[in-house]
Amino acid sequence: MISFKNLQQVYALLICLVSMIVLLIQGGNFLDDSTRFLFPSYRNASQLLTFQSNDAYLRHYNFGSDTERLEAKKLTPEKLTEIRLKDQKHFIEVEYFRALDSLIKTIQWILVALLFFWVHWRLYKKSDHK
Repeated sequence: MISFKNLQQVYALLICLVSMIVLLIQGGNFLDDSTRFLFPSYRNASQLLTFQSNDAYLRHYNFGSDTERLEAKKLTPEKLTEIRLKDQKHFIEVEYFRALDSLIKTIQWILVALLFFWVHWRLYKKSDHK
């Protein structure tokens, strides 16, 4: 016959297991989000190729419509370079803040999982000594 003490231990260990799984997954996410946050240019290198030159910018950048692309082609090289560099800076800033947002959410998950693990590990240890 399973006693209440045994059920309590199984429950506590099950929650500890689930918490550890969440911690393992979020630990990987933390490392990924950290590199996205600390090195946005490195992590987005393939997308930044779009901003490498005016030609690449005109060829690959999503202007929203063909009309906007045609208008951009009519600009002087200096003006196009100015717009391209401004868009590149904006792209990096957006990626930086997306990474920050994701990093904050990951840290929240880690804290919740640690709290659940700690509470249920104490519950398990307490039920073990009774």
